[in-house]
Amino acid sequence: MGSCGYQYRFHSVDSSEVATVEIPYIQGDSNALLHNALAYELSCSGHFRPVLSGGDLLLKVSLLEDSQDRIGFRYDRDNPSGTRNKNLLAVEDRRVIRAKVSCIQASSGAVLVDGYEVSSFADYDYTDPGSPQDLLFTAPSGGSESIIQFSLGQLDSYEGGHDAASSPVFKQLAQKIIEGLLSKE
Repeated sequence: MGSCGYQYRFHSVDSSEVATVEIPYIQGDSNALLHNALAYELSCSGHFRPVLSGGDLLLKVSLLEDSQDRIGFRYDRDNPSGTRNKNLLAVEDRRVIRAKVSCIQASSGAVLVDGYEVSSFADYDYTDPGSPQDLLFTAPSGGSESIIQFSLGQLDSYEGGHDAASSPVFKQLAQKIIEGLLSKE
């Protein structure tokens, strides 16, 4: 890559050869969500082809942050009367992923792209498990039934919302990593 003083260039989409890229294990990516997203985005770029081993390039990624911030609240309401209580319930979080990326030419060990940081985020809603009105409704038979089983994914527990945010946040991070590699060319 010219900007780093090296002559390695990524091949264009029209070229018969594209750079093969090996992605070593990413610490903290226990479900391989980022690894899989990177492999997919590398394939889609037209400039790279992911390989299990022996690639032209090594794409080293380390996760620096995987955090949640509460960003949405609502007032709690009394179940029978519907009057507003003074306490707030958290109902929306933002998941933030931050990573450091390096790209190394495998044959020479030359660092082509040195440690740039990339981040992405995804917002998600969830129900408050401490609020019975968020989790239950009275069925025609008079008994209580869980709302979550009828929500079709539009309403989820905190854990379910966090897990559902994983795919889009890692996909966005992978896209930014590939864009970053191509912009360093």
